[in-house]
Amino acid sequence: METKMEKIISQIKGINSVNVMLYTKNTPMLEPVYDENTSSETNIEVGSDGIKREIKKDTKQNQVVKGNNDQVVEKYYQYPEITGVLIVVDYTGEKNINTILLNSVKTLFNIQVNDIEVVLEN
Repeated sequence: METKMEKIISQIKGINSVNVMLYTKNTPMLEPVYDENTSSETNIEVGSDGIKREIKKDTKQNQVVKGNNDQVVEKYYQYPEITGVLIVVDYTGEKNINTILLNSVKTLFNIQVNDIEVVLEN
């Protein structure tokens, strides 16, 4: 997220460089990626008394996907709540960059303006 924000902010006219740091309540939750294999089998039996019985068997197998160095591949399934944003920016434009960045971040992350700090780089 920080990299995405830096890329977007750097597109604003007058921005020479930008660094973004996000503060969160907790760390992102990860879960392993599974290679899932499912199969289904149905058997119909007719007894000597003429009664039909249907037997269904569903099988599901999960195998953890491993990547380089035999490490388990994981993906994010829950991102943490963002509680604060720090933006350090080198800006030489004509507009008030603080207002632009505060409003942009407030809208993007749905957080209060007082949870965002914009600092001009020296």
